[in-house]
Amino acid sequence: MKFIVHWTYKDRTTRHDGMKGFMAMTTSDKAFDGGDDIDLIGRWHSANGYEGFLVCETSSTDALTKWLMAWNSVLDVNVTPCLDDDEMQATAKSFFS
Repeated sequence: MKFIVHWTYKDRTTRHDGMKGFMAMTTSDKAFDGGDDIDLIGRWHSANGYEGFLVCETSSTDALTKWLMAWNSVLDVNVTPCLDDDEMQATAKSFFS
């Protein structure tokens, strides 16, 4: 299942701490930040650096929860399951048929 994760930094201090941690990550750190059970599709940051979102895919809500808890001290997150166009179209067709 795919998820949209929207995050905001708790405050200015946590933003600076979080950004320092993020800046220290290597390319491979970022690729495996969520572990082997999570496929990071993409991550985007607001220009002001206070918020952002990512899209990932996983069959393990446990892995997703553990990944997000690792950032819990600096970020507030909202997690929303999501569908791509084809998945939404198939779901809508089955609902309205």
